[in-house]
Amino acid sequence: NAIVGFSNLLAEDDVNEEEKQQYVDIINQSNSSLLRLIDDVLDVSLIEANQMKIKQQEFDVNKLFENLYAAYLKVLQEKHKKQLKLEVQIPNTHYFITSDASRINQLMINLLDNAIKFTHKGGIVFGFKKVTGGLHFFVTDTGIGIPHQYQKALFERFFKIEENKEELYRGTGIGLYLCKKIVELMGGRIWFTSEV
Repeated sequence: NAIVGFSNLLAEDDVNEEEKQQYVDIINQSNSSLLRLIDDVLDVSLIEANQMKIKQQEFDVNKLFENLYAAYLKVLQEKHKKQLKLEVQIPNTHYFITSDASRINQLMINLLDNAIKFTHKGGIVFGFKKVTGGLHFFVTDTGIGIPHQYQKALFERFFKIEENKEELYRGTGIGLYLCKKIVELMGGRIWFTSEV
């Protein structure tokens, strides 16, 4: 709707340059959201058809997180959330693991996007640490939190919390479902703790 509506508004004769730029920004953001949604739906289809493949290739985990940090400093600016503090916590030693770097990147993007969406003040800390038997990836934030009654359903497909009537949070409810399924395919586990 946003793409069609604002494209039509751009065609109007009485639109000034500032409004044009605003409409173009909205269209671009909506394009990105739509592409992401299509990718997620296709990934869910692959998972449910047992067709998703996890590639096994050695990569530098530290480098992946450094790239995410650089990218998300820009994302905070684009989303007009420069007031949020972003911090990455990674070991000084570089860790090379054999796994699917693109899927781990996808997981972290989903979790960071959620953290940014639901955090209005304070900050977000993400990173990884060595634990017995592997690596522990994490994202923590000072966001609005998840009410206790919704916590069991958080990783279910198409689940969205629609409790706050004052603010609309966009999303389809498949991001965390996708994260859980990918983590399980990779032999890991995903969990969270939260308070409102």
